[in-house]
Amino acid sequence: MITPFHAKYYANELLHRKSYSSNERISSSLFDAALAINPHQIYAALFAFKSPLSKGVILADEVGLGKTIEAGLVMCQLWAERKRKQLVICPAALRKQWSLELLEKFNLPSVILESRTYNEYQKLGAENPFDQPAIVIVSYNYASKMNLDIAGISWDIVVIDEAHKLRNSYRPSNKMGQAVKQATAGRKKLLLTATPLQNNLVELFGLSTMIDEHLFGDLKSFRDNYINNPDFDDLKERLSHFCKRTLRKDVVEYVKYTERLAIVKEFTASDAEQKLYDMVSAFLQRDNTYAIPYRQKQLTTLIIRKLLASSTWALLQTLETIRDRLVSIREGVLDADSDLANLFDEDEYALIEEIMDETEDDESPQYNEPDFDIKQLNEEIAELNSFIAIARSIDTDTKSTTLLDALTTGFEEMRLKGANRKALIFTESRRTQDYLKRFLEANGYAGRIVLFNGSNSGPETTRIYKEWVEKNKYTGRISGSPTADKRNALIEYFRDAADIMIATESAAEGVNLQFCSLVINYDLPWNPQRIEQRIGRCHRYGQKNDVVVINFINKRNYADVRVHELLDEKFSLFKGVFGSSDEVLGTVESGVDFEKRILEIYQQCRTVEEIEQEFNRLQKELEDKIKRSLRKARDTLFENFDADVHERLKLSVNEYLDRYTRYFWALTVFALGPNAVFDDASHTFDLLDEVASSPPGRYCLIKKGTEETSGILYRMSHPLGQYVLNQALNEAVFSGKVTFDISRHTGYRISQVEQLKGHSGYLTLYKYIVSSFDSEEFLLFAGFLQDGGPLSAEQCQKLFECGGFADTSYQVPPGIKKKLKAEIDIYAGATLERANQQNLVYILEEEERLDKWTKDMVLALEKELENLFIQMHNGFALHEIILDEQGKPIDYRFLKVNAAFEKLTGLSAKDIIGKRVLEVLPNTESYWIDTYGKVALTGETITFQNYSSELKRYYEVSAYRPAPMQFAVIVSDITDRKLAEVALQGAYEEKATLLKELQHRVKNSFAMLESMMQLAADSYTSEEVNQALKEIQFRVNAVSQLYSQLHQTSSYNQVDTYEYFEQLLQSMTEFSPLKLRTNIEPMMIPVKIATSLGIMLTELVTNALKYAYPKDTEGELTVELVKATEGLVLKVQDKGKGLPEGFVIKNSSGLGLNLVNALAQQMKGRFSIEGHGGTTCTIQIPQEVLKV
Repeated sequence: MITPFHAKYYANELLHRKSYSSNERISSSLFDAALAINPHQIYAALFAFKSPLSKGVILADEVGLGKTIEAGLVMCQLWAERKRKQLVICPAALRKQWSLELLEKFNLPSVILESRTYNEYQKLGAENPFDQPAIVIVSYNYASKMNLDIAGISWDIVVIDEAHKLRNSYRPSNKMGQAVKQATAGRKKLLLTATPLQNNLVELFGLSTMIDEHLFGDLKSFRDNYINNPDFDDLKERLSHFCKRTLRKDVVEYVKYTERLAIVKEFTASDAEQKLYDMVSAFLQRDNTYAIPYRQKQLTTLIIRKLLASSTWALLQTLETIRDRLVSIREGVLDADSDLANLFDEDEYALIEEIMDETEDDESPQYNEPDFDIKQLNEEIAELNSFIAIARSIDTDTKSTTLLDALTTGFEEMRLKGANRKALIFTESRRTQDYLKRFLEANGYAGRIVLFNGSNSGPETTRIYKEWVEKNKYTGRISGSPTADKRNALIEYFRDAADIMIATESAAEGVNLQFCSLVINYDLPWNPQRIEQRIGRCHRYGQKNDVVVINFINKRNYADVRVHELLDEKFSLFKGVFGSSDEVLGTVESGVDFEKRILEIYQQCRTVEEIEQEFNRLQKELEDKIKRSLRKARDTLFENFDADVHERLKLSVNEYLDRYTRYFWALTVFALGPNAVFDDASHTFDLLDEVASSPPGRYCLIKKGTEETSGILYRMSHPLGQYVLNQALNEAVFSGKVTFDISRHTGYRISQVEQLKGHSGYLTLYKYIVSSFDSEEFLLFAGFLQDGGPLSAEQCQKLFECGGFADTSYQVPPGIKKKLKAEIDIYAGATLERANQQNLVYILEEEERLDKWTKDMVLALEKELENLFIQMHNGFALHEIILDEQGKPIDYRFLKVNAAFEKLTGLSAKDIIGKRVLEVLPNTESYWIDTYGKVALTGETITFQNYSSELKRYYEVSAYRPAPMQFAVIVSDITDRKLAEVALQGAYEEKATLLKELQHRVKNSFAMLESMMQLAADSYTSEEVNQALKEIQFRVNAVSQLYSQLHQTSSYNQVDTYEYFEQLLQSMTEFSPLKLRTNIEPMMIPVKIATSLGIMLTELVTNALKYAYPKDTEGELTVELVKATEGLVLKVQDKGKGLPEGFVIKNSSGLGLNLVNALAQQMKGRFSIEGHGGTTCTIQIPQEVLKV
């Protein structure tokens, strides 16, 4: 039995945060993981915690070695340390698998965020749905789309699975990679990829920039260092700090792999089947059909092609759906460009989503729908009906009959190998899945089949699920997620009750079926990576038997034969120990792209010869890629496996996991006491009453390598485990007497404690927290014996391995406390010193990394400057200044010049380097030497233009000081420009003279015209004629005044309203008895607008003089020109006799008002006139016109 002192120590020992450099750094996650952990996985997880200054690492273990487990250990440890802002970015197809693995193996909650769930959280009031109390899992494309939301969260860790998809993220054109990089910038990252190097070394640079932009210099320096002049040793050393890779061949000692054995079942399609295939295939090869809308053509064609090889039943249902849509178009229910609704089942649509995810950035060509052709539509409906008739006539597929033979062969192989009688049949179609179930049940397999698909929602599935829930009601295995629990229920039913599982691609990921050793590919995917995933459900770590893989080949379909040949011979998918290697799979950058290549062959080739030619071309491309494989570089760069380190780590881990088990079990017994009945031998207990919301029932302490238990899985992260730990942490014991009972200790010998039998003494335990780059916690023991003898920290720790009993009322004497505290202070000082030393190591590593980055950038800059120096169009020259005894510049020497300088000056580098300028150009003006001397002596940068009489050229020069007593110049030849400026200046002066003369003549012409009109008016006695001439004179005057103002200012496109209109009004009313009131707002308006306004004002004032105050009668005239919100307003108001009754502008015969109205409309304005108590004329010009 342990004491409260034991309990408090044990709880702190289990939970305290270990040092980054300690092998126990991930102890909590190792203890909590519901699976056996291998040494290479522990080493990889510790590698991720290598330094608190690190911004992330790449875990690049080969396929099948458990990178997800390695990431889970890191995430679980951070979760235990309350660092719970965690994000997983992965391909869309892997999101569910991640969620299940985290929950089942590490008891970590997660949320899959997509558009639908994001919107649901927003409706519930979430400001940013990415801010979750659980781990957030998103697809690459959704992360790219929501990059701003993601960037708003301070993530403790970002895990990026299949990270090779971001190998080109350094390119600005890679929109998804750039968005993901921006979203996660500055966050610690864990990149997972089995193929960190697929095509060239630049991909390593791309992945490194996802972690930290300062791991290498820029792309140019990376190419110079490791591609143009490869230094693999240096690259390997730098990679070793952030990239960890283990190969399968390194771990065969403790990770046992079995063989893959391939069996091919050939069959010959019936005449009806072949006829249907040929007819539908020819139909799919057409360019434009109503049956398959153009924008969906590639994806739809791909799926129908798959169904052609899958089953007649699946094809029949698809053809009927297409036919029904065309009938609806003919009847006007649907548009001709409508989508193919409900064409695909859920699992087929999942494949389409995957393809769309990987090709989202592809630009689709523009397509214009042709005119509707009812004749073509009817012909297509007739053709589809003929296809449907043939399909309905086929009762049983030849391939399904061959499946019966395949099952017989496969089960016999299982019997001979002593394996379970289990078969996993894969198909890409739910419809084929249903057909196969009916067919097999009718042929002897009734009651022995279970289905697994994307929805898992059929009646039999529901029954199996309900039975599973009832069975596990009190085991704690029900996760609360129906999706996850249904998957588990179906897998266990397959394991315990069924012989055959018929599965769609939904079972190709996130499902572990090591108990099954027979895989049948009823449909063979064209994507080699998906085939590897399928077989990997059974052929994986934990499989005890060789795995048999059965494939089908239709001998009448040559393209199918070649596809199988390619997948088998070039990718080695179906045989061997490891299946397809990373090097080979890595040659296919995208399985989706590979599928599209295969589809192109099916679509474009009509004859066997064409098919042969295209497959040979594709095979040659693959062979070339595989030959160019970077295997040698990969081995050189990543080979850092150390078997001795792994063995020592394995022993160390086993030791502290044993200790953790003992401590946690003892704590559980101590905390729960009478509330439970314990079985120490099996580490199980029956909880009698509910505790901490944990129901009564049997609980089983987690054991490494055992995922299944006979009760509720009990571990530290379980709510009951958390309760036990908190109870112990909160034990209020600070002083007392403990008697350690070594006599009752069993299981293993503690010699250090046995030596202390009969002795007594004092000890104390402190928790010491060191906060630097990250917090570390140390448990420090200090003690001594009663006789004054020393008691080491290890002895103190070993004492607590023994049970005992305590007297908590005992108080340690103050003198003893003081002595113990003095010892603790010494240990604390030593601990702090060790922590500081370790921090210094981290700092030095970081300094070294940044120093290398700086050297990379300097090298890149030097090369860039060198290239710039050579290629620049401007001349460049470096000189040193020469002084006399008084320190006055008297000459300078050429040190370096570029080709452009030679070209611009006519001086050859070989003739001038090392020589003085006065040697080369004896008549050089002193101005040049004085100016350059000032730059070299003061450091002042000068830019100037000057003429060189020696070189007979004009130059523009920028001079600066790169070093003391030196100056550099950047030179441009501006001779042509200078000569052009001189010529242009002469032209300007000539033009100004001509313009001045022209203005003088125009002004005189206006004056002459006004004088002639005045003389004409004086010579006529008719008042009407005189008035007409006077009005014309006013109009000419308006233009003359405008021209006069333009002549007096420097502007030829704008006029000052105040000066123009004041002068105009003054000249018109100078000899009139009228009292003029003006309010002219000063502003600049375009000449065109001013001209029209001047004429309008002239007409309105003339009318006032003529009609409001005839025969020079006295009166008052008000003129306003102001700028309003809506534009410009001109108002002319008199207090004369007003307008005639019923006056309307458009009915007026007078030229003046009609001219004003026409000009206002021309400027998009409005002219209005009112005649009450005088006349008020208003003209409004809109703001938009004034901007023209």
